[in-house]
Amino acid sequence: MKKTNLLTAVFFLFLTIVSCSNDDDEVIKSSEKAITAFTFLAGDNEALSENVTATIDQEENTITTQVPFGTNVTALTPSITLSEKAIVDPESKTAADFSDMVEYTVTAEDGTTQKYTVTLTIQKFDTKQIRSFAFLDVDNDSLAEDFTAVIDEENRTITAELPMTADLTALQPAIEVSERATISPEAAITDFTNPVTYTVTAEDESTAEYVVTITRKLSEREVLIALYNANPNSLLRWDLTEEDISQWDGVTVIDGKVTELVLNNKNIVVIPESIKYLTDLTQLNFFVNLITEVPDEIGNLTNLRRLVLGNNQISEIPTTIGQLNQLEYFSLERNGLQALPQEIENLTNLENFYLTNNNLSAIPEEIFELTNLEELFMANNQITEVPAGIRNLTQLRQLRLDNNQINNVPVEIGNLSLLSTLHLNGNNLTSVPVEIAQLTALFRLWLQDNNQLTSIPQAICDMDIDVFQKDETAVCE
Repeated sequence: MKKTNLLTAVFFLFLTIVSCSNDDDEVIKSSEKAITAFTFLAGDNEALSENVTATIDQEENTITTQVPFGTNVTALTPSITLSEKAIVDPESKTAADFSDMVEYTVTAEDGTTQKYTVTLTIQKFDTKQIRSFAFLDVDNDSLAEDFTAVIDEENRTITAELPMTADLTALQPAIEVSERATISPEAAITDFTNPVTYTVTAEDESTAEYVVTITRKLSEREVLIALYNANPNSLLRWDLTEEDISQWDGVTVIDGKVTELVLNNKNIVVIPESIKYLTDLTQLNFFVNLITEVPDEIGNLTNLRRLVLGNNQISEIPTTIGQLNQLEYFSLERNGLQALPQEIENLTNLENFYLTNNNLSAIPEEIFELTNLEELFMANNQITEVPAGIRNLTQLRQLRLDNNQINNVPVEIGNLSLLSTLHLNGNNLTSVPVEIAQLTALFRLWLQDNNQLTSIPQAICDMDIDVFQKDETAVCE
């Protein structure tokens, strides 16, 4: 009996040992089942120009991302990274239609699963521009043609200038905005007497405001009234109730257009910008006034032949002066000019240029491009030399450089074969070139008041000229 019990005990001990050995040999499988990265690579998707990486919420088991506006999401291929030993369905690199939510199932090594929902949104358009702003004649009875406004995108302003006949109180604009954007107010009949603000709203609901300013061209009568009103202390004695502006002093009208405006010594201080509307002007004369500034709009007067701004208080000339390429006579004497704009070189029809009594320290090189000049008066400035470029002015008849600080005259002065009058008096000359004797048309020559000029070439002294002024200390030799 004892032997049986012993055998039984040994048998159960053997079973226990075998059982423990089998437990030690069993492998525990992974239960990890996470999507750790979800990316749309540009290399896998023709619809994308760059990679798009989604955001994963492991608590909610959701995956979200945005793709650029216009992306075709019906066949996108994701690249999916998983937990080790997990698999996913649909598989990574499998195209899917993401126009709606897509579900992915991740299965762990131990067979357990986790579902993820993937949601793509397409970025909304954020552009909010007014692309075009126009007034079409078919929409506006007061217009005879279409007019397109100028859009300044940087400052978000829109401007247009319409003809005198335009009814600013009731204009219908034609407006084009960015794709998927809206505008308020809509393109409807609007009163543009004052600036109007338009708000453009993009698809993403961001906004931009544009201020639209519409002006109407002034009639010539209105321009003259603006000039009158801008100078309340002037000596203009215009009867503004007189409809016939040709009866106003200094105003010349031909065929209903103002062609000349001669307003000398009238205490005029301001030239209004509206002067630009007098586009038929051939003469504009403001001699002896109190003008301090010339507006840029002077450049609109492209028919000007004669411009007189002498005896004012002008210190600067606008660059738009170069647009007056029909100008023949230009008076700027007795102002405060220290320089001239480079654009004066465009005044190639100029024949008479008067710059006496300013603060010019040099003869601008651009003047030597004005090869039709017949008279150049630059006396009473601070000029120190005469450049060799003077040789280009072969049409010069009169050259006044007196009362400057000139210490040298180039030999090229001998090229001015038509020169009849030459003023070099009141300078710092120590010598004069013998080439002056080549000027066979010369009959007036002033050399006096050059204290250091002690000798003059005999050939100059022998010239048969009517007026020859020099100091007694200047000896001919």
